[in-house]
Amino acid sequence: MLEAFVSVTRAVANQVQATIAEKAPDLAQCLDLPQRQRFVELVARGFDTFVHGLERATREAQQQQQQPQLQPQQPPPREASGAGSAAPTGRITLGPQPVAQAAAPAQSADAGASASSSGGGGGTASEGVDAEDDEVFARKFAQLFLDMGGIFPKLAQVLSLRPDLIKNRTVLLRLRAVQEECKRMPFEEAVALVKAESPPFGQGRYQLKNWPRHVHAGSIAQVAPFVDCSGGASGSDAPPPDAAGTEAEEGRPDGIVKMTFERMRQTMEVDFRLLRSQLHWMEQTGQWTRTAPGLAALRPKNINKLREVWKAMVGMEAEVLQEFDLRHEADCQMRGAALVEGLLGHDGSFEWLEEWRNQAFSAVLRPAGPQVASQAQETWRTGTLGAGRPAGGWLTRLARRAYLGRAAADELAEGERHVARLRAALRSLQVRVPAVLEEASGPHVLSMAVAEGRSLKEVLDVVSEESRGSAQKAAAWFAALLLFVIVPLWGKMLLAVGCCHADPHPGNFKVSGVPGLEEAMAERATCEWPRQRGILSRIMCNSTPTQPEDMAPALNLWVLDWGSCVDLEEDVRQSLCRLVIGLSNLRAAQRHLKASPEDAEVIRAEAEATLAVATCVRLLGLQSEDDSFLAALAMVLFDPSVAASHPSLKGGRAEEELGRGFPATSGMGKVLRIIAILVGICRELEARMNEEAAGRLSSACQAEQPFLELFLVELWRPFAEEGLA
Repeated sequence: MLEAFVSVTRAVANQVQATIAEKAPDLAQCLDLPQRQRFVELVARGFDTFVHGLERATREAQQQQQQPQLQPQQPPPREASGAGSAAPTGRITLGPQPVAQAAAPAQSADAGASASSSGGGGGTASEGVDAEDDEVFARKFAQLFLDMGGIFPKLAQVLSLRPDLIKNRTVLLRLRAVQEECKRMPFEEAVALVKAESPPFGQGRYQLKNWPRHVHAGSIAQVAPFVDCSGGASGSDAPPPDAAGTEAEEGRPDGIVKMTFERMRQTMEVDFRLLRSQLHWMEQTGQWTRTAPGLAALRPKNINKLREVWKAMVGMEAEVLQEFDLRHEADCQMRGAALVEGLLGHDGSFEWLEEWRNQAFSAVLRPAGPQVASQAQETWRTGTLGAGRPAGGWLTRLARRAYLGRAAADELAEGERHVARLRAALRSLQVRVPAVLEEASGPHVLSMAVAEGRSLKEVLDVVSEESRGSAQKAAAWFAALLLFVIVPLWGKMLLAVGCCHADPHPGNFKVSGVPGLEEAMAERATCEWPRQRGILSRIMCNSTPTQPEDMAPALNLWVLDWGSCVDLEEDVRQSLCRLVIGLSNLRAAQRHLKASPEDAEVIRAEAEATLAVATCVRLLGLQSEDDSFLAALAMVLFDPSVAASHPSLKGGRAEEELGRGFPATSGMGKVLRIIAILVGICRELEARMNEEAAGRLSSACQAEQPFLELFLVELWRPFAEEGLA
């Protein structure tokens, strides 16, 4: 009934709007019926969700009022820290992590029911009920964005990175998955589109296939496989056209087609008009409440934060609508292929990358001390282990886990051999971009070669599921690919070249040749996984050994989705390089100042670094007379924890200032997105590694500082210096 209502109102609104546009164009601009129809659709689809949310908010308010009366003697809960902190979930997520809830992820409904029936305390039963309700509401809320389609899945993605607005972790995680679950357009429409725009499809030489493993839909585009029916290709033995598209015949494709649909673009245009209208209402609400204090009660609590989100979404309009023209993406993808080949060659063994890897341990293991860092460097370079065990043990366990799924440190020679194999595999790894098939592409059709392998997002899902030997191998390879390939490649492209892929999300990479990955995918589908552990447990702890391989695997890392690229002006690129160097100097001065707060030379060094960073920020577009504020704001880009500790940046001011100074569609806005994605992954990985390392080091070796640090500023400093040479 709801779908019928939506279809009828949408058709009526479009027809009436078309008639008005023809008869009275001026009136059509004021009376935007499709926009109002989308609002009615939002209310209709979301009515149950809105009521559920209102009931939750009312219940939470009542609980807060009753809390002091029910538990007057309980002291406020202490914030967990150190070894006593709750164990991480194992899932690596993007963007800032939810900070309002320190508890583990929500329990299942079964767990809540079990706690209630077992006669446990009332608190446990209540937590089970709350967890069940969290999951139900999260599913409803996420499904609303999926059902609406259009721009709403992207809005869900933006909201999922705002824990200051949505404080429930379960809801945030559900929103983060929306982008991967978008509805597909009917296969018949996809076939009609490729036949209309691509001569090889129209002539019958290429044939689109509806093979579920290869068909995916995003908020803008949809991809599907095709086979070459002209003979000589791997798909030449495909069934005749009248049988095409059934799941039973799924095979190996000869290429992939990315498609965008005009109907979806029209929906997006309507949605952006709706967002602008809602933004106008929010701004008017703010003006009313400022001029008439008595109306303050009508102002939503988080309207300022919502307005920031809506402004960001409206600012994305030009970039989002541009993505429907796949000719732009085809051009970016061909440029990206040339860029990657120019930096890495055909075999990926350019010396600059190996030199960077040789030096990276000094930055990664800096908190553990210079001796440990130098031992790790020596182990990596030569495969021999120095006298100290912590760094060499960490590195050899990583290498053994990558190949054997085993971490017992019983034979150093074995560990050294696998370090050499890991290094050889990374030297031979090929970073590739799918070749564009220009003759089979068009404005809304982008045909390209197949990128074999598994998405890095799938690898992360395996890692988070835990704990078999093959999953532990996948965890080790993800860490190796991130630290030794993705981080340096993006630093080189951004700082030394100034041209860069703007969305290094794990879903935009595919990897093949990872030992144990396919076994892990099979285990994930058929096995019940044990409880979650941290990532170093997956790298280090015992598991059933597999037969070692004498040869390094043939590794390929594919970079996909080149629809959004950064192409920096030379002055902006140089300012960004100086910013990275300045932040590195500032962090070093702050460390020295903490150790020697009265040292005049250190105080002077910090002041000079602060001024240098503030100058770079002003050149990049943010203005303030307060050098300290600008320096702290710049540090937030690479260390989000500064926003919570700096007095001038609390309350979401950092996000507000950065969003105002660097719009999402600007060059610097895209740079901020790149940094946010990589910093989010690195910080999550760093936290899990440090927690695992703290449990393995002897008490005499433990200290307050972390064992390792994945600080992007330090890792990118060599490229910043190269960019200014």
